Amino acid sequence: AKVSEIYAAIGGTGSTLGVYRNRKNVLANKPDLLFIEFAVNDGGTAPDEIHRAMEGLVRQTWEADPKTDICFVYTIHESMLATLKKGKFPRSATAMEKIADYYAIPTIHMALEAAKLDQEGKLLMKAKLPKTAEEKAAVGDKFVFAPDGVHPHVETGHKMYLEAIQRSIPKCKIGTAGPHELKASFRPDH
Repeated sequence: AKVSEIYAAIGGTGSTLGVYRNRKNVLANKPDLLFIEFAVNDGGTAPDEIHRAMEGLVRQTWEADPKTDICFVYTIHESMLATLKKGKFPRSATAMEKIADYYAIPTIHMALEAAKLDQEGKLLMKAKLPKTAEEKAAVGDKFVFAPDGVHPHVETGHKMYLEAIQRSIPKCKIGTAGPHELKASFRPDH
């Protein structure tokens, strides 16, 4: 398959802005598959607002092309680790899951492995990548995720996210569901 990326992200923005940008910056390009990720930047957003925006993204997408598959993906900020280690999703992802469940949209939490490593004492969520022999010895067998606790190192955190997608995509039934039908709204004010 030939894959072309439509890069429509604007760092530091949440789903409320995303829903307003979706038609022009994403749907105008006629995607076959749309990955939606706002879990970190929606961390302080009220669940009702997340429901409104995420449902708006879903409904806009399927109104434009019911064959477009959608997958919600969740990334992590260091402040979310404690919740994940308790076996729960952070508040923003939990709100998004309600919309995913309602519309039968697959989801991938790309940082569950980070929580597992942290539980085992093997994660450095916020550290520079070791370069020298001394730095590597100081890190030992620990996994260095990100320089700032949120934006993953390409060599480590991005690889972890990629592996989560690779494990999950076969289970998501992407490309096999056929046209998606819009049922009654989850919220009337999406």
